[in-house]
Amino acid sequence: MLCEQDEVVLKFETGQVRARNTVYDTLPVVIHGNGPTKIQLNYLGNYIPNVWTFEEGCTVCDNDILDLSSVSEQSYPCVTVGVFIEQATPFLPEFLERLAALTYPKSKITLFIHNHEVYHEPHLQPFWEKHALVYKRLKIVGPEEELTAAAARNMGMSVCRQDPTCKYYFNLDSDIALTNPNTLKLLIEQNR
Repeated sequence: MLCEQDEVVLKFETGQVRARNTVYDTLPVVIHGNGPTKIQLNYLGNYIPNVWTFEEGCTVCDNDILDLSSVSEQSYPCVTVGVFIEQATPFLPEFLERLAALTYPKSKITLFIHNHEVYHEPHLQPFWEKHALVYKRLKIVGPEEELTAAAARNMGMSVCRQDPTCKYYFNLDSDIALTNPNTLKLLIEQNR
């Protein structure tokens, strides 16, 4: 059913959640949206089908949880962390320090960094010298490669796909402030 954004609302019933078309007062089985309605569809997908109910709250939040406290660090899953420096970014050295401070075994992290800015080459050099042998693998692709942001992100994903031990991919843009050193561990424990 093709609808406008404001024509579809959530209908909470006992034990289930459905979409309701307010114009025709129907409960559609299929909802289709184009362009800006993708955000609304994502919102609906947080509840339908029966992902969240009044009785149980989130019905899938505890699915596939991994308790890393019960395994040795050698048994942690391998993860590729893709870092993208697509523009001149203030406080990049601090960003890199916080990245290195993640409480996850470095021997289980493949770090892929795409730097599009010549300005940041001097910031990455000391990071490389200090951490190149600490991580499972550290790959830095510099501005001389002239990669588009999309091509760089695809390359980062390919690093994970080409590694049969890679179980997770974590994408970071350099303009964020990663302040919780447990972020990566928490996300993997929640299988997110």
